Amino acid sequence: MEKLVEVASELYNLQMLITAYKEKADKFKGSLVKLSDGQTKEYGDFKFLRIISAGSVDYSKIEFLKTIDLDKYRRPSRESWKLVSLHEKNKFMRKVENDKKM
Repeated sequence: MEKLVEVASELYNLQMLITAYKEKADKFKGSLVKLSDGQTKEYGDFKFLRIISAGSVDYSKIEFLKTIDLDKYRRPSRESWKLVSLHEKNKFMRKVENDKKM
């Protein structure tokens, strides 16, 4: 049981770091969007691409599909796992914030 807690703790800490870095990366990305006037631009050795994807289809709005069994057409299920801390999130986020200030 102790090994499980150790591994879970390490995974959780890594997940929190990824979240913190993603937030930081999103801020930089926002700055690039402004600097590029919302257009694809090249900066030195970088190319910042604007990519637009079509929105997803809201199948619940298509009346005739309500009579069709869509499960026949569904791809296989995917399994995923998510680790959440019951006590450590706030403590860890304070540490990340302190590390950012350094």
